[in-house]
Amino acid sequence: MADEEQAPEENTTQNEPKSSKGPLLLVLGNTVAIILALGALIYTKVLFERPKITESKERLKIEQLAKQPQEPSVMLYFDPIVINIARPPKRSSQEKAKAHYAKIGFALEIKSEDDEENIEEIRPLLMDHFIETVGKKSFKEMNNAHGRYLLRAEIQEKTNKLLRGPTVKNVFFTHFLVQ
Repeated sequence: MADEEQAPEENTTQNEPKSSKGPLLLVLGNTVAIILALGALIYTKVLFERPKITESKERLKIEQLAKQPQEPSVMLYFDPIVINIARPPKRSSQEKAKAHYAKIGFALEIKSEDDEENIEEIRPLLMDHFIETVGKKSFKEMNNAHGRYLLRAEIQEKTNKLLRGPTVKNVFFTHFLVQ
């Protein structure tokens, strides 16, 4: 009988609900995430001060850059060339699309005189790529500062690609007329 009395007591302890820590951990995790997000927000918007850009600091940076020894670069000039640029689409069948052209001369700033020989070897190929690139541009693309900037970047990129390395430092337009 002693065994029968103990058996029901064991069953009653097994039927008691177990305490689940899942919801508690979920609430705790969400609370920590919210506190971290608020802390980051307060730090970036209230406490953190960006360094102020002033004219004197910028002039000092420019002076320091000017004092640094710079590698001598070589300028390679390309004569101005007249190129027909892309015509805009016709608006009606009776209207003729107006032809536009560009007269562009430029200079390449290259790293060394050794690179000058390499560029002279591929000058015809480089000019062909230049004519092709300008010929695909529209009047609107060529007639603003953004278009000229993009053209400059394309010339530099294509030249460096042809030379298989970062040889061209900069591209300068010596003559730029779009009509």
